[in-house]
Amino acid sequence: SLKKLSLSSNAFHGTLPDLQSLSELTHLNLSNNYADNGDALTGTIPGSWGGMKELQELALSFNSLTGSLPQHIGDLTNLRVLKLSGNSLEGTLPDSLKN
Repeated sequence: SLKKLSLSSNAFHGTLPDLQSLSELTHLNLSNNYADNGDALTGTIPGSWGGMKELQELALSFNSLTGSLPQHIGDLTNLRVLKLSGNSLEGTLPDSLKN
């Protein structure tokens, strides 16, 4: 099954899909999906992504994501790298990420 998915530096746009079915994914990179015309990946990080328990690296930098981090992101106990720079996220970090 798929372990690593890198779709960075393309021109994908729209909201982030529900990828919960990719339960064995360890690395997900959707960074830098910002087109010259202003289209980008937008919206919030799906709470369902907290179900991707094998995820070790999540890179979503330089898109147009908004909202706050879902509390379920803190349930990703294997997560070692989280890259979210260059978005418009707000709020507080989930308590489980502070440890």
